[in-house]
Amino acid sequence: MGHVDSSNLHKVEDLWYEDGTIILIAGTVAFCVHKGVLVALSPIFRDILALPKSPNNDTMEGRVVAHITDSGFDMTNFLRAVFRPGYKSLVRDTQQVSFPELASILRMAHKYDVPEAVAIAVDRLSQRFCAPFHTSLGRQVDWDDVQKHLDTAHASVAFDPADAFEALNLMRRINAATGPPRFPDRALAVALFYCCVAVEQNPRLVRSGAPRADGTVEELSDADLERCVRGTALLRQEVYDGVSRALMAFQDGYGVFKHQIKCPRQNGCQEDIKIHLAYVQLTECERTWGRGSVRDVWVWVAKRQPAPGLFGAEAWQKWMCGPCKKKFEQLLEESMVKGWDLFVANMSVSD
Repeated sequence: MGHVDSSNLHKVEDLWYEDGTIILIAGTVAFCVHKGVLVALSPIFRDILALPKSPNNDTMEGRVVAHITDSGFDMTNFLRAVFRPGYKSLVRDTQQVSFPELASILRMAHKYDVPEAVAIAVDRLSQRFCAPFHTSLGRQVDWDDVQKHLDTAHASVAFDPADAFEALNLMRRINAATGPPRFPDRALAVALFYCCVAVEQNPRLVRSGAPRADGTVEELSDADLERCVRGTALLRQEVYDGVSRALMAFQDGYGVFKHQIKCPRQNGCQEDIKIHLAYVQLTECERTWGRGSVRDVWVWVAKRQPAPGLFGAEAWQKWMCGPCKKKFEQLLEESMVKGWDLFVANMSVSD
């Protein structure tokens, strides 16, 4: 106990107030902030900072020092949300924030019992972790467009699939707290989907785990690892099944809607669909989907890598008239949404 040497500490400049009344040290990171703000904000901080005046207290630059066990990264993001300009600013979706920053804020707000900040962070993450089929995103896009939309235009939370383990574990930790679950099943399912993408990109994550921004390694539970393995197989199969369902729906419903959409070829488009369903789709697509990515379940068929030759831009015009092409695109969209709903149901994410 006594004077703390500051030479080995990093003072966070924008969280070092000259009129601050207490110094917090997290690892090698130091903050000089206002004790009264933290005490009013959090009952946990109130207890931690209820330090009786004593010559045995650690001090630094004439102020009492409180040592906390959190990482400097987490505490920096949390205190910035509290003091600059306040966590309520996170309500505004137009203010972009990175997932690691928002995860830090949620983790600290949960630990230090700041319910309003928890609610705001949960709402923001829940918006980001939604299937793009339930947003205003146009579906005829590639993977980069899907991600850009969700990162910027939708909830403005920039997310890298490499952070998926942290996201899923954090959601489960919050849901395990007292009271009803805060994150809906669809958000957990999207986080699990991203875990599948991350493992596909780097299979070593299954054994080594994935590091957070502060270096802490996140590992999935055995149950979620099993879901990840099973989910990868389901997603790959769905890339194929989604197209197959749409082709079947077109063939089966053609006799009803051909007059409504005014197909100029009458039965010609239906006959072409039968040929492709019986031969091209069930051979080329079945062979191709295994070489694709689990992320293709969110990607428009013609934009997939590799894309089945059947769905190239020129191929559309060769085997389907304009009205039928539009109808088939509608059926394909509906099938993609159904496929995602089947994934959510089969994963039993809340069990």
